[in-house]
Amino acid sequence: MIGARLGLFGLVLALAATAAALALAPMPAPPPGPVAARPTRTTSPPPAAPGTAATAQILARPLFRPDRRPVAVAADTAATGMPRLSGILRGDAVRLAIFATPSGKPVLLGEGAHLGGYRIARIGRRAVLLEGPRGQLRLVPRFAHETGAAPQANPPKPAADAGILVHPGPR
Repeated sequence: MIGARLGLFGLVLALAATAAALALAPMPAPPPGPVAARPTRTTSPPPAAPGTAATAQILARPLFRPDRRPVAVAADTAATGMPRLSGILRGDAVRLAIFATPSGKPVLLGEGAHLGGYRIARIGRRAVLLEGPRGQLRLVPRFAHETGAAPQANPPKPAADAGILVHPGPR
């Protein structure tokens, strides 16, 4: 028992000595080579006013995309004539697509429902597949600022105030 404690004490002492030697060792010199002078900025740029082109550019660069590039709007709602898909609800017993209307009241539709001559064939995790006269159409949720629509003037009501029943799910 005493031999094991002495061995452990010796190991701790050796590690402490190694750490002290590394901490006291001189830092290596940086490699020689040309060093480019950095321009110094004497003044900061003026802050962008709300509603300017800088604000629009910032909003066009999605925060949660790794490349921060604007979302390609190949299947834009204006080109297809469809309302904007603003969200998808999926659960164990429910699959709903939420479409934004010009009136501001959302429309919730399930699989098999009809929308502008198209039938909702499938509601996936990230897209809604529609079938209609021009073949299949795949819609992905878009925020209002991504489509060029004006932001809402008044904030949305909480779910309880809007008369929407929110079920917390199984406990």
